[in-house]
Amino acid sequence: MSTDSAAATHAPPPDWSLVRFPVGCPRCGTDLHGQSDVTCPKCALTFDWADLVPVDELISSTCGYRLFGLTVDRCPECSSPFTWEEALLERQRRKLPLLEYWWKSRFVRSSYRTWRMTLRPRRLWRTVRLHHAPRVMPLLGYVLLNLVGVWLAWISGFLISQLVDAIYEWWVFSPTAPLLDTVFNTLTGMRIGAYGEGELVLPLVTWMCALGLSLLLFTQSMRRLGLKLHHLVRIWAYGCTPWLLVTAMSFSCCVNIESGWIYPAWTQNAAVLFMTLCLWWYMLSTTWSIRQGLAHYIGMRHALGVAISAQLIAILAAMFASIVPFLLR
Repeated sequence: MSTDSAAATHAPPPDWSLVRFPVGCPRCGTDLHGQSDVTCPKCALTFDWADLVPVDELISSTCGYRLFGLTVDRCPECSSPFTWEEALLERQRRKLPLLEYWWKSRFVRSSYRTWRMTLRPRRLWRTVRLHHAPRVMPLLGYVLLNLVGVWLAWISGFLISQLVDAIYEWWVFSPTAPLLDTVFNTLTGMRIGAYGEGELVLPLVTWMCALGLSLLLFTQSMRRLGLKLHHLVRIWAYGCTPWLLVTAMSFSCCVNIESGWIYPAWTQNAAVLFMTLCLWWYMLSTTWSIRQGLAHYIGMRHALGVAISAQLIAILAAMFASIVPFLLR
């Protein structure tokens, strides 16, 4: 798109004499203060002044007073002090229901809505734009929250599979006994073992860390874009978490069925097939989400090739980590 056509379809530049906060390119950080063109002179990113300098949407978080044009850092309506960074953050918070913006006030609700948005990566990365400043620490907290959820999902799957074992064993060997007594005895006698602690946790954490680090390997090829580290952290955090909990619970259930002696061979084979399909689905969905982020969020060429390469590096690292517990025995 040429500069003339872009200028015709974008909002005009603001009155720079009234803009009291720094304005930089959302991708490379180049100072744009005083510029009238809608293209970054360094990385050639085309943007919209209405998104970059949302002067009509900066309001006081206390009373809603319009702040644009003020020369002091205090609201004349409610006398509350403010900073322009806080006003910009409040504007982004109203636009996006993500945990990285709402973790202080709406933790549970924003966590659920963030997870729902990550299940649809194409829509997610067309909603989250570069001018929405990433919040690195909440993003890392979101990944940690998902790892805790994996542990809970693994335990839940283990308990569900134990209950299924009890019902199946009752149906096959002692159908005349009271079912409720069998279920009650199973629930009271359950013991959550440590199976899968080394076989699951270590490869999973290794894979997640390696996936993030492997994306950093391609920052050299992204240098012309002026890419910042926090952009990749956002893509990594939202790309590797969508189907993580479902996959962990499915694996936990199927591992117990596959190793159970009471089940017929076809049931064990079906459990192995289901685990394989879940693993492939999780890897493919993660690769696709990262590709969508690189393509639509950053605007990178050959996004699919970079996503596949990063995924392969992470898988190799996880495979090596999976044999470490056996080597240490």
